[in-house]
Amino acid sequence: WVWAEASGLEQLASNVPIEAHSISAPAQITFLGGQQIIERDADSGDLKPIVALPGVSVNELISLSGGRTLLSTTDGRLLLLELDDGQEGLGGIGARPPEWQVMELTSGLGDVHGMCVSSDERALFLAIGEEVLRAPMNEGRLEAMPAHFASTAPSASGALTTDAQRNLYVCTEEGVVVFDEGADRLLSISTQGVASGVCFGCFGGSTLSTLFIGCDDNSLWALPTKVQGSDASRSFKFLRNIEKQVQAQRHDGW
Repeated sequence: WVWAEASGLEQLASNVPIEAHSISAPAQITFLGGQQIIERDADSGDLKPIVALPGVSVNELISLSGGRTLLSTTDGRLLLLELDDGQEGLGGIGARPPEWQVMELTSGLGDVHGMCVSSDERALFLAIGEEVLRAPMNEGRLEAMPAHFASTAPSASGALTTDAQRNLYVCTEEGVVVFDEGADRLLSISTQGVASGVCFGCFGGSTLSTLFIGCDDNSLWALPTKVQGSDASRSFKFLRNIEKQVQAQRHDGW
C-alpha cells in the first residue's frame, strides 16, 4: 500500500508522551503517557485516565482479556493492572465502586525487549538478551517463573508476536525467526534492516493472516501467510457477538 498524503491519519492524543500502547478492545486503545495509564474510546474519542504510575518507566505493554493490562518496566518488573470487584457494603454503608489495582507479578527480569501472550493467554513470552523466556499463565497471573524457551544467539531478541497455531515470531538483527510451541526453529524471514516490530494485522477485511514487519531502516513489510494471528479468534468472536446483537434488534423491530 502507498499513501500519497497523510490526510487519512487521525491524531488520537496530543501533549502526552506516549511510551507504550496496545489495543485493549475492538474500539479502544490503552496507552501509557506521562506516568499514567490512559484509555481512549475510538468511537467517542474520550480519554479516560485509569491509574497513575509515579516513578514507573514502562518499556512494554500488552492488553489481556477481562480488561487486564500487563506491563514490563525498565527496572525488570512485571506488573498486572486489573479492575477489582469493588465493595457492596451493608445498606450502602462502606460501599465503593470497582477500583484499578496494580499487582507486581515478578521482578529482576532485566531489560525486556518484547512481550506477548499465546492465543489462549495461557503462556507469556518475554524477549530478554539473546533468548526468549516463557511462563505459564492463568487469568493474567504467572503459574511459574519465566524460564528459557528459545535462543536467538548470536542476535538479540526483540519484538514478539504469536499466531493461532501457537507459533512464536521473534524479531532479530537478521530478520524474524519463527519457533513452534516446542521451541523448534521452523524458519527465518530475512529482512534488509534490523527487524524492530512484528504483528499480524488486518486491513480492509483481512482475516488477520498478513504478517507485518517493521525494520529500523524505516521500512514496513507485509508477508501473506496461511496462518492467523493470535487475536483472530477473539476478533471473530467479537464479530459474531455484533451479528447476534444486530439480529436481535431486527427481531425487536418486527
